[in-house]
Amino acid sequence: MKKNKYDLQMKNLRFRYINNRRIQNTETDVAEFEKKIGFRLPSDYKEFVLDYGRCSSHGRIGYVHPGDVKKEGVSLESFYGLNSDDSFDLILSKEAYDDVLPSHLLPFAGGAGGEYLIGLAREEVGKVFWWPPTGGFNSIEQDFIFLAPDFDTFMGRLVCED
Repeated sequence: MKKNKYDLQMKNLRFRYINNRRIQNTETDVAEFEKKIGFRLPSDYKEFVLDYGRCSSHGRIGYVHPGDVKKEGVSLESFYGLNSDDSFDLILSKEAYDDVLPSHLLPFAGGAGGEYLIGLAREEVGKVFWWPPTGGFNSIEQDFIFLAPDFDTFMGRLVCED
């Protein structure tokens, strides 16, 4: 496997492929996905998907907000990937919320009580949000919690909590 800029962070998070099944994605897989959804993936997230889509941790992963002295994060249970044909598939996760979410927001990971989203267009491109989908969708300002300006920053704020 070639070197990926997320290798060290994923090691620190004690990641594992779901069902111990690594699905090797290619640039062609990503291009087909982008064509299907009508948006290009941000380059940092694209690099992640090529090697680490469809994975979780051996421990509890939490997203820690800057300034949170307790370091108690919002849980992240699993990242979605390409070509998995199960509930961890990016296409299926996007389709599950097609009637609720704006088309330029992609659910890329799930956590306790919500979804992590990445912006694919407009002023949200590359930004990461937390969305508890209980109330549906009214507006980005009302319904989403801004987490990070880009995927790299988001990944840097994830911690293994046990």
